[in-house]
Amino acid sequence: MTTNNRIQQCEKMLYAGIKNLFQSQDVLKLEAFSILILEILMLLEREEYLKSLEGKGDIGNGSYQRSFRALNNNNLLINIPRTRNGKFKPLAIEIVKQNQEKVNELALLLYRKGLSSRDVSDVMKDFFGEEMSYETVNNLAESFHAIREKWEKRMLDAYYKVIYCDALYVNLKRNNSYTKEAVHVIFGVKEDNTRELL
Repeated sequence: MTTNNRIQQCEKMLYAGIKNLFQSQDVLKLEAFSILILEILMLLEREEYLKSLEGKGDIGNGSYQRSFRALNNNNLLINIPRTRNGKFKPLAIEIVKQNQEKVNELALLLYRKGLSSRDVSDVMKDFFGEEMSYETVNNLAESFHAIREKWEKRMLDAYYKVIYCDALYVNLKRNNSYTKEAVHVIFGVKEDNTRELL
């Protein structure tokens, strides 16, 4: 039997087993049952993580609750297992965290492209079905402004071999109208022939 066939057979057994478990009980609705299965999988993942350490350097340390928003806009409370030193990260939670980081990056990009915090919030709701409050968008924008200010206040080299200057015209929204405005771009060529945005 090939590896692919064995994987397919395993998937069928898991599906049949989980379906049978769900149908043989009448206490949990599908949403609560799914959360319980996810929590059990994370516990199994922690057991394997601790086994891989062979009892050296870390032990299980209970769990903590985290709230997630489901597709039907219900808040789901999930118990996430943890370890004493905090290095254990369940795969499912890392995937959710990465997706949220990508959504935050997109929101910040839209804001930097000239959309207002209200517009960004509306786009997030339309495309992802997720509400992102104006306050969240403003907080993301503030983090961008802090990075920009740090970059603006950095020390420049005393000498550049060559300096290139150019302007890029972009549409900017001011009040209720759009105007084309120049964004000046200046590069300096350093002694080691690397370029630096000035």
